[in-house]
Amino acid sequence: RLVRQKGFDMLLQALAGCAGEWSLDIVGDGPERANLESLARDLGLSARVRFVGRVDDPWLQYGAASLFVLSSRYEGFPNVLLEAMANGLTVVSFDCESGPSEIVRNEIDGLLVPPDDIVAMSRAIDKVMTNAILRASLARRAIEVADRFSVANVTAMWDDLVNQLSSRRDA
Repeated sequence: RLVRQKGFDMLLQALAGCAGEWSLDIVGDGPERANLESLARDLGLSARVRFVGRVDDPWLQYGAASLFVLSSRYEGFPNVLLEAMANGLTVVSFDCESGPSEIVRNEIDGLLVPPDDIVAMSRAIDKVMTNAILRASLARRAIEVADRFSVANVTAMWDDLVNQLSSRRDA
C-alpha cells in the first residue's frame, strides 16, 4: 500500500543518497502514489524508479529482484518481509519498534538499520548491492525464515507460551 506508514518517501530519499545507480520498483497502489511520483521527479529519480502498481502475483516481483527493502515507519509483523526472505532475497529494513527484528537476524540473513535513518538506509543498500558475496550470503541464509516460521515451529512457540502462562497462573 502506498501510504505514509510504509515510508516510501524515505526509501526514495535513501535511493537518491546511494552512491550506486540502482533502480527501484515500487509495488502497490494507494493515496500517496501521486506524492511519491512527484518526489521521485524532484529527486531526479524518474528514470530509476518504476511505480508498478498493484500486482496479483507478487512472487514474480521477488524473482526479478536483487534486493528487498522495507522502509516502514512502523509495522506489526510484516509478512512481506517473510515472503521476500523465503524467496531468497537479501533484505534491508528499518528496525522499527516491532516486526523486523523479530524476523531478520542482523548481518546473518539481512540488514537492519535504525528507524527513519535515511543515510544508514542508503549505506546499507549500497553495501549489499556493491558486494555480491555479502548479498549472496545474506540471501542464502534468508530462506531459513521458512523453517523458523513454519507452522510446526510457530505452533510450538504458541504452545510454550500458553504453558508458561498457565504455570504462572497456577503458582
